[in-house]
Amino acid sequence: EIERALGKAVRRGTLAFAVIGAGAGRQPIFGLNTEADRAALAGVAGARVPTGRADFHFPPPEDADSERPNVFALYEQNIGMISPMIADELREAEGLYPEDWIADAIKEAVTNNKRSWRYVAAILDRWEREGRGHGESGRHPKKAARF
Repeated sequence: EIERALGKAVRRGTLAFAVIGAGAGRQPIFGLNTEADRAALAGVAGARVPTGRADFHFPPPEDADSERPNVFALYEQNIGMISPMIADELREAEGLYPEDWIADAIKEAVTNNKRSWRYVAAILDRWEREGRGHGESGRHPKKAARF
């Protein structure tokens, strides 16, 4: 679990790493992905310090779905802080709409510079009534099954 978490942090760009030793004794060492820490890692490892996704091969990358943020993380990254009331709204939306609808609605809100849950909820409501423009119309089956 720790190796997987470190791998995610490196792929996100939060951490930098270097490998010390040779052969079976090779060990990764980690630091923050800052100029000072990269320089320190390079000094210890005596080599260039990889800082990005393509350079990191320990542990093997996980599938893309595990890296996808949930709706709470999407909201915080794109809209703002989550209050208890917003958390309740997000939980309810997760039960009513597919996750990709919520992610796309947040993206549309950000694109239109309307960073509020109210705007995102209005988009979701409109898509439910009118369809998303992909040939879908009416209620989403996930919501209809709820009643």
